[in-house]
Amino acid sequence: MPGLSTPDGERGIALVAALWFTVAVAGIASAFSTLAFGEAMRARNLVDAIRARAVLEAGLEQAVYALQAPRERPPEPELRVDWTFDGALVAIRITGESGRVDLNQADARLVATVMQEAGAPRDVALRIGDAVVDWRDSNDLRQPNGAEARDYRLAGREDGPANAPFRHVAELRDVLGVTPELYARTRELFTVATGEARPRVELAPELTRRALRAVPQQRPTSDDGAPLPDDGRPDGEPGGAAATGASRGEPEGFRDPKGLYTVRLDIRLANGYVAHADALIWMRPDGPRPYRLLDWEPSPLRADASS
Repeated sequence: MPGLSTPDGERGIALVAALWFTVAVAGIASAFSTLAFGEAMRARNLVDAIRARAVLEAGLEQAVYALQAPRERPPEPELRVDWTFDGALVAIRITGESGRVDLNQADARLVATVMQEAGAPRDVALRIGDAVVDWRDSNDLRQPNGAEARDYRLAGREDGPANAPFRHVAELRDVLGVTPELYARTRELFTVATGEARPRVELAPELTRRALRAVPQQRPTSDDGAPLPDDGRPDGEPGGAAATGASRGEPEGFRDPKGLYTVRLDIRLANGYVAHADALIWMRPDGPRPYRLLDWEPSPLRADASS
């Protein structure tokens, strides 16, 4: 009413209320801005991921084209291709799978020697070699230096050996004695796809070659006692000495005798987004497609990772 004064206390309460309202509005605006920015970043990352997947698949097709294209046989057991696709840089590395040690076929001594060449102490390497055999066999009989279910429990591990063949090289991480660092150094040396007891020397990396020299192979014989080539295949059979040209003194080629190749893809989009993938392909001599995709692993654990 006219002539009445407002008490100072009421003016103070009104001021505090106005300040609280201003702070609340500012907080709501800040939260909304943060939420909108986060949604925009998530949308951008989703678009980048979709685009990266498309570039990786295009890189795989380019790798198949490179394998089909006539070329000079490279002296190294791998093929490298640098490619640009839609502004993205694509680094392609192709290796023959037959140059890798098959975890389901190699004996304990060869596995142990590979591990020792990769830096594992001799006693640890011997334990890993036997533990790999214990992992893949179907019984509970422990190899001399191996590990069965009881050994895993004593080591504080809930899961023991699979007692079944390795389905993927990544299972090697779970074998007793294999550290993350050792797995990172040896991951690319092993396979589960070739079905061969020993890898092809001409396709193997230097570390595996050293291991093969340290574990000589006995000369195999056929059922009637006749000697076979060092690779255990009769001359003329696909992948045998006559097929590779080794018996004629020709330079060893890059081609994998089984048509199995690991394709490693590393890409960088124009905006800096990085993605990786590993693929295992089988180059088919006939069929509607030139290859069959056996394994596809986007963003895999790289060999230079520490864990």
